[in-house]
Amino acid sequence: MYPSPTVSSAEVRPGRIWYLVAALIVLIGLVAGPVFFLVGIYSANERTDGLADNLVADQVFQTGDTVRVDLDDAGKLVWVDASAAGSDPTCEAHPVSGVEPARVIVSATIWNLTNAAGEWRSVYNISTGTAGSYELTCRADGDGTPVALALGDAPTAGDTLGSLGAMAAGVGALNLLPCLGVVAGAVLAMAVALYRNSHRKRLLRERAAAQGYGYGPLR
Repeated sequence: MYPSPTVSSAEVRPGRIWYLVAALIVLIGLVAGPVFFLVGIYSANERTDGLADNLVADQVFQTGDTVRVDLDDAGKLVWVDASAAGSDPTCEAHPVSGVEPARVIVSATIWNLTNAAGEWRSVYNISTGTAGSYELTCRADGDGTPVALALGDAPTAGDTLGSLGAMAAGVGALNLLPCLGVVAGAVLAMAVALYRNSHRKRLLRERAAAQGYGYGPLR
């Protein structure tokens, strides 16, 4: 009587190393999600920091001062020190070069930005239909305590979308990559298990047939 045929794990293909590959895929997905999330947040913060530096780098002054500003079609934003208490100052812009008066209106979008000079909040938008030079004067309300102000370009749609896009990409990576890693690793592990089981059965049948058990090789 022949002994029952056996197959060692080392003989079965694909090798068990593929289980390790599946586990690594899961691990990479779990690690890559948070990493790309942090990269996205960092990129968004870098864009915001650079935007803040550029926005209030033009001119910094105080209420009671008169500053000269060159306006074009894009206009300018007046920023106020966000830490200042009390109501917002009032501002007027008068033409220097004989062009039409500038319009000083409350900023439609309230921006809050921080840079090396402090925390800033947009209060007014200065615009004109004709490019030219203007003198801007702002007066403090309330007790007349001087308040820091700054002039800068308004953020563009590209600036805003770039920062939001970087943050959205980071959040997407945090949710998507771990899921993809787990699914891909699980699918690979299941496929390896099925192929190994099929290969083991084929080897057993071949050896059983060779020993005279009457089974033909699996085709």
